[in-house]
Amino acid sequence: MMQTGNLLFVPGVVLTFGVRGTLEMCATEGNRRGTAAYVAGLLLIRYVSSFVGFWLQCYAIFLLLTGNYDGFLSTLVWMVKMLPVVGPIFDTVDDIPWVKKQLARAGVKSD
Repeated sequence: MMQTGNLLFVPGVVLTFGVRGTLEMCATEGNRRGTAAYVAGLLLIRYVSSFVGFWLQCYAIFLLLTGNYDGFLSTLVWMVKMLPVVGPIFDTVDDIPWVKKQLARAGVKSD
């Protein structure tokens, strides 16, 4: 199941952001460690140990979400705001002071 999820996740990201956008997002200075850890976890799941690979991928996602506020997180917030059902709900949530602070730190412009 984990191999299938990884097999579908990577092309899904490429289809969502495009090849150039995916490469730019993964190659930025703040996301390199997270990208390398994710690819290493992907290879570990495929060839060695799914348990160790899973935890390495969890660490990689943590690095991607907390390491570079200029790229990955702002793109993720923008994508969530564009969703039909979740977007309007998220627009009301971003008025909370803590969320405003995090979005400002991420460089996301609120409407």
